[in-house]
Amino acid sequence: MFNKNPTNFRQPKVFNPKDLSNKPETSNKSLVFKLLKWAFLLVIILAILYLLFYSPIFTIKNFIVDKNFPTSINEHLEQIKGKNIFLIKSSKIKADLLNNFPELTEISVIRGLPDSIKITYNERNPKMIWQTGGRYFLVDENGIIFREIQGVTDLPLVKDNNDLAINIGSHVVSVNFINFVNELRPKLKEGMEFDHFEVNETTFQLDAITVSRLKLKFDTTRSIDSQLEALKKFLADRPNEAEDYIDLRVEGKVFYR
Repeated sequence: MFNKNPTNFRQPKVFNPKDLSNKPETSNKSLVFKLLKWAFLLVIILAILYLLFYSPIFTIKNFIVDKNFPTSINEHLEQIKGKNIFLIKSSKIKADLLNNFPELTEISVIRGLPDSIKITYNERNPKMIWQTGGRYFLVDENGIIFREIQGVTDLPLVKDNNDLAINIGSHVVSVNFINFVNELRPKLKEGMEFDHFEVNETTFQLDAITVSRLKLKFDTTRSIDSQLEALKKFLADRPNEAEDYIDLRVEGKVFYR
């Protein structure tokens, strides 16, 4: 069927396409802008990286401590100065200090921007001297060897008669043994001329050596007071009979020679 309205042919719809003659030029400008933008970002990133990792602003210059370090530790830390504060690990500084200075403990290392390192620490508390192989070592409250010394001090001296080799940082005795020695020593000094302690096969047994070389044998797992009470009764009942040793390790009995 034919359309009877002739105006549909006389007034056609018109489509005007956009002028595409300048499109290549617009694309080129957009590409140049993008390249410039990325180049600018790259420059910014490189500048930041240089500022953080290569400029002198963030190189370590100062150490902040809550108490004075010994001279030897200060000298050791000098090798860290001048290094970048972001590139050196706090855990590495801590491990290095613990490895080279075992008398330190509970070390905390914190970065202080832009150029400082803050260090807090505690020092081990010596509780006795351990003698082995002719060498003397300080032992802390946990039974850990942490420093070699020359000769004796006013601390309790315990001699290892087996002369077993040990290393700094070794755990040689228990906390119970440390406590036993430090409690027994002043009590012995109240009644006799005491010199030092000795151990043989095990730290469960302890020999207290008097100035006259008499050995008093103790069990470190038993009560100090009960063993000293037995010693007191023995010396009151049989003074000057024991010339070699008095063995107090068995409850209710005293062996002597």
